[in-house]
Amino acid sequence: MNNSIQLKKLFVGTKQVFVLCFAFFALSCNHVFGQAKFSISAPSSVGVNQNFQFNITLENANGSPRPPAFTDFQVLQGPSTSTSMQWVNGTVTQSVTYSYILKPKQEGTFKIGKASVVVSGVTMESNELTITVTKAVQQQAQRQRDPFDDPFFQQQQPQEPETSSADLAKQAKDDVFLKLDISRSSVYEGEMLTATYKLYFRQNLGSLNLDKAPAFEGFWSQEAEMDPKRRPTTVNFNGKQYNMVELYKYNLYPQRSGSLKIAPAEVKVVAQIPVRSRSRNIFDDFFNGGRVQQVPMDLKSESGVITVKPLPEKDKPADFSGAVGKFNFETSISGKEGKTDDPITYTVKISGTGNLKLIESPTLKLPSAFEVYDPKTKENITNGASGLTGSKQYDYLIIPRQPGEYKLDGKAFSYFDPTAAKYVTINTPEYNLKITGAQKT
Repeated sequence: MNNSIQLKKLFVGTKQVFVLCFAFFALSCNHVFGQAKFSISAPSSVGVNQNFQFNITLENANGSPRPPAFTDFQVLQGPSTSTSMQWVNGTVTQSVTYSYILKPKQEGTFKIGKASVVVSGVTMESNELTITVTKAVQQQAQRQRDPFDDPFFQQQQPQEPETSSADLAKQAKDDVFLKLDISRSSVYEGEMLTATYKLYFRQNLGSLNLDKAPAFEGFWSQEAEMDPKRRPTTVNFNGKQYNMVELYKYNLYPQRSGSLKIAPAEVKVVAQIPVRSRSRNIFDDFFNGGRVQQVPMDLKSESGVITVKPLPEKDKPADFSGAVGKFNFETSISGKEGKTDDPITYTVKISGTGNLKLIESPTLKLPSAFEVYDPKTKENITNGASGLTGSKQYDYLIIPRQPGEYKLDGKAFSYFDPTAAKYVTINTPEYNLKITGAQKT
């Protein structure tokens, strides 16, 4: 056994680590994801009386793998899944492993065929495996001793009991916590603010899950679109250095004035807490300070309170319908001449940043000679860090039923600008229409 293999065994041993390990990331450099990979793995040789683990691994992609046929093996368990992320030489690798426990049916040499998965509409296939099933082997009561596990002491050390997870969780409460960050403490009714739930940690973490989503009573909420490749950053908090990652971000639009509460979020994580070995093995203390214990932790952020100011009554336009933000407003018409019963499209477009999704379609007031249908709505809205941004377009189908010359009055759109703390009204021009054709009776 060469030195590199020995050192690998010294660091890893027989421990299995199922982690979503943020601390593997090099926080000071830009990371890129590797290419999608798909593979299967299992031991090349097992005894006919031995159970073994068969893995399907999908890297840097999303999909639901289809396992191969296990014709010559009995499936005892699975699939179970584990997710991991690693940083190696500037490349971030994300992977999901689907594990099965198999048992041979008989001795011989058998092939396990390819697994498949559809990724972004493309079918990927894995490698194939050949497994040799030998005669029954003697099952050892304990694993074979590796002399490198304990090079200086021949006497077998008793297995150390794990430290209480509850005690370790208490010790780690200042090293791993969830914090609520609110973008502003006072806003106008309908004005956006952002609630961000940030995870701070000084330990390796694994299997993070949202246990309880926050409630936003009194708000219209939209979860912000975040970069799926976002990485933790290094920050200082209360004089200590932490890794910090934004887990969830919500853009909130208060729907009433007064004092409104932003509820906490609850997250479950598994922290990998180093535990110093009490054995006489000097290598335990030399490398990584001893073993690592998986410690479940229930994290809960604090709640928040904001003050919501009512929209001013002074100078409020008569046509104001609740739009808050900064907007543009325009209208257009498909033609200024037409014939009776030929449809004309009247378009209203509102664009900008603010509570766009809450803006209702404007009402058209047209001469009685026109029949108006409900508008067809087109939305192009994104929900990013600055809130709802984009446009809403309303296409009205209007049909003239009588010939003549008509004037379609211009429209007005009013909104409240919270930055300037004032109302703004935009007026569009009127349109003159000439309709020819037979008089309707």
